Amino acid sequence: MSSAATRYIIVGMPRSGTSATHFCLRGHPSVSAMQQEVGVEPFLTDGLATFTFEGPDTQQPGVSALFDAMTSIQSVEDPNARGMKLTTGTAELARSFVEGVQEYLPDVRIILVLRRDLVARFGSLVKARETGVWDGMDDEPAPNLELDSYKFAEYVVESHEIRQDLR
Repeated sequence: MSSAATRYIIVGMPRSGTSATHFCLRGHPSVSAMQQEVGVEPFLTDGLATFTFEGPDTQQPGVSALFDAMTSIQSVEDPNARGMKLTTGTAELARSFVEGVQEYLPDVRIILVLRRDLVARFGSLVKARETGVWDGMDDEPAPNLELDSYKFAEYVVESHEIRQDLR
């Protein structure tokens, strides 16, 4: 395992394009990356302590070791980069992400994915919740959706807070 490989995390809000960005990078022959999304909690909040009973003093090297182990699952010999993706659907998760990266993975590169069209992102989120199809790779036509303007307004405010925290 190459310790010189650049570590990266792709982050954004749900339905912002993090998966597309992740699949593009993951497809490169010199990149080793997790296939699935990682949760901010417990990965950046607890790290290896999630799986052990040791004290908090072991967490900092634990998160780095866990990052390298998780991103080495894809068989790439001597990768130039290893990474993962995650999404932050709440301002609280965004703050936990920022704090966790600053404390446990200060050398990681962050790829922030922003989808500026909030109506499209909100509509995509509502559609995914209603249909249960999250990957967007189906051939079914999108159903007509009634978007609740009050929920959309809440979504816009939350999106702004998350974006500010992630920047």
